[in-house]
Amino acid sequence: MAFQRGRIDGMHLFSEAPVRKKLTYISLLVAGIALVLSSILITISELYIQRKIYLNELFIQARIIAKNSSSALRFEDYEAIDHNFSSLKMNPNIICAALFDRSNRLFISYVKEGAGVEITRPPDLQEGYRFGIDHLALTQSILFENESVGSIYIQASLKDLYYYLARVILTVIVVIAASLFVVFLFLLKLQQIIFKPLVDLSSLMHNISKDKNYSLRVAVQSRDEIGILARGFNEMLTQIQRRDNELEQHGKYLEDQVEKRTEALSLVNIKLLDDINERKVMEKALKELEQKYRNLFDNLNDAAFLVDLTTGEIVETNQKGEALLGRTREEIVGMKHWIMYPLYGNIEYEKVFARYLDQLKKGTHSNVEVEIARKDSSTIPVEVSASVVSIGDKNMVIGLFRDITDRKEADRKINASLEEKNLLLKEIHHRVKNNMQVVSSLLYLQSESIKDRQAREIFKESETRIKSMALIHEK
Repeated sequence: MAFQRGRIDGMHLFSEAPVRKKLTYISLLVAGIALVLSSILITISELYIQRKIYLNELFIQARIIAKNSSSALRFEDYEAIDHNFSSLKMNPNIICAALFDRSNRLFISYVKEGAGVEITRPPDLQEGYRFGIDHLALTQSILFENESVGSIYIQASLKDLYYYLARVILTVIVVIAASLFVVFLFLLKLQQIIFKPLVDLSSLMHNISKDKNYSLRVAVQSRDEIGILARGFNEMLTQIQRRDNELEQHGKYLEDQVEKRTEALSLVNIKLLDDINERKVMEKALKELEQKYRNLFDNLNDAAFLVDLTTGEIVETNQKGEALLGRTREEIVGMKHWIMYPLYGNIEYEKVFARYLDQLKKGTHSNVEVEIARKDSSTIPVEVSASVVSIGDKNMVIGLFRDITDRKEADRKINASLEEKNLLLKEIHHRVKNNMQVVSSLLYLQSESIKDRQAREIFKESETRIKSMALIHEK
């Protein structure tokens, strides 16, 4: 994360640097990379060459010792071999050396003082060489008359090779630094030639930005890309100057138009304020009227329901409506109105209800008595008075439901009392009629015993009158 943040900061600093510094950085970077790559190749090549030279010298020395010691080793001449090994002591790079016979038995060895190396058996190295980190090991067969009589092992230090390589690297670093310094001096001189027109252009841009003087022009000194840039900049200044003049004229025209529009808008605003005040007064009156009718609606003595004819949903009710159905207003609003009628599923009832709705829509209707269902499934007889009203673009039915339970009970009691009185009246009529018949029979019997015709007629007339009176009590 820290590396990435540092990389982003470095890119930001590079992007904010002047073009002169960017060109210097890029040129030095390219030259440095080229010099470093060249130096690496030279160093690797030099290392390879020096290793070959070092290896060849060691091979030559090993061959000389092997050739001089072949006959001595064949005949086990220790003094001759020791004399040959003494030449190794003259080479300060030799760490150790050993000579083995054909049975790989150590015949003679040499170890440089302070080397800390001990040789007791042949090393695990076939004939050839091997470079280590700090030494070179070499094994050479010893031949006598084309027959192997033993082998020689030599181990040499690479310290001189590394010293030489360090001197080469130091020389390369000095050469790179000197080359970069020369390149830097060359770039400084080159920048004065290339960037002077750019500096003049930048200075002119700063003055124009500060003073807003678009009549200034930059001098065109060449036909290269910088010259093209200068000519383009001058042309841009000409266009800007021309557009400034046009904008100034257009600005004056717009100011006149704005002044006229402002005056017109002021008049419109005054009218709008009057309209707004009038609208506020109307809204206040409308709210008061709405509240008034709302209070009237809520305080009606009868339950009131407002029903949407299109959906059949109850859209409003009052407190009496809540008490009548035993439901809250939230439960009633949105409920289908036919849920109130327990007999709505009956076909005949639906026909009667449909005819009643048609009468409402035509404006001809009368009060109707129905039963409605409460939330607890009990029923209440009500008298419904309804009418169709238009609210907005919807047709609504407002229905007033009056609980006639008490009236029904009173009617029932009156009817029961009338029934009782009718029975009593019938009994009276029956008894009076019987009495009349008894009187009529007595008059008849008495008339049969009267001989006087006139008296008999009187009894007959009385009997007839009694029968007529009895007929009255036949009802």
